[in-house]
Amino acid sequence: MEVALGSATPPDESHTNISKYEPPTEERKGRKYEGKDRITYGPYLEEMFFNNELEYYFTAPKTNQQLKYQFLLDHKSNYTLKQRFKSYKETIGNYRSKYNRRTLYSTQGPVYLLSLDYNDAGYIVIDGKQYYKHLTFKQAYERCLEFKIADPRFILPDKIELLRDRKNSGDISWSDWSVPPESFIKQLEKKVGVDNLYNSIKFPHFCTLEETMNDS
Repeated sequence: MEVALGSATPPDESHTNISKYEPPTEERKGRKYEGKDRITYGPYLEEMFFNNELEYYFTAPKTNQQLKYQFLLDHKSNYTLKQRFKSYKETIGNYRSKYNRRTLYSTQGPVYLLSLDYNDAGYIVIDGKQYYKHLTFKQAYERCLEFKIADPRFILPDKIELLRDRKNSGDISWSDWSVPPESFIKQLEKKVGVDNLYNSIKFPHFCTLEETMNDS
């Protein structure tokens, strides 16, 4: 299946000073997005989570609290939504899980960058009860395996190439994986100013690639 990279869009000066990619797209199965979907704001969340991963390289990624504030501000007329957040029936963490599992809405596109939970210092943390515990590089890698996302920040380039070859060959055992095309990776590296996306996220001491992947 051919996967296309979304085109770059002009920056939204009211929100951020960086230009954004549109979420990547591929042939989407099922019915088209409609207002009656259970999560009618699925496309908004899809873009929000994708762009938050880009923010890491330019300013700083938003925390869950900041994402929630942004989300509710942009949907301030939705009183029910605000109340559901207030009663914890809706959380950014739950939406993130749906995004990573590609279940936000019926025709959500592939996920090439795993959505992660960041603290105020810009480090990845474990959400839920261990919110302030840092995630390690190995744990981020394992989340890629869990959600079947070949995120080039945590998966080696040669492994991504292998996954891409298997997926494109029609191997059904890899059909559920989201694997970015090489063109997407190269354009993203150029956009965020790194030579290699792999291991481009900083981890605190005892959580780095070198310290946590030696036994892998």
